[in-house]
Amino acid sequence: MMKPISPTVHGVIDYLTVPLLVAAGPLLGFDGLPAKITSTLAGVMLIYSAATAYPPGIVKIVSLNAHRVIDMVLAVLIVAAPWIFRFADVANAKIFFVVFGIAMRVVGSLTNFSPTRQS
Repeated sequence: MMKPISPTVHGVIDYLTVPLLVAAGPLLGFDGLPAKITSTLAGVMLIYSAATAYPPGIVKIVSLNAHRVIDMVLAVLIVAAPWIFRFADVANAKIFFVVFGIAMRVVGSLTNFSPTRQS
């Protein structure tokens, strides 16, 4: 399968995701636990993105493979979060979490995490 997203582009997407997560609650009109989760997730993503050994990484202590695994696990948990944390009745939050988790999975699936191509 062709993987058109380079680690560099993936990193840029990761960093652009952080303000999106922080702004999700206010922009989409949800607060409480869903907003706390998106804010916490923003911090988590910022930390492991900054620590990843790809061109946009800062400390480069997390391997590309470990980053890929973290992304895939988080994507599943994000999609399931409205039911795990019992806020599936908050439509805007549920839709955001499901769409965001699927988008995260798609980006991860389209990223070439192979160490031979790190442009």
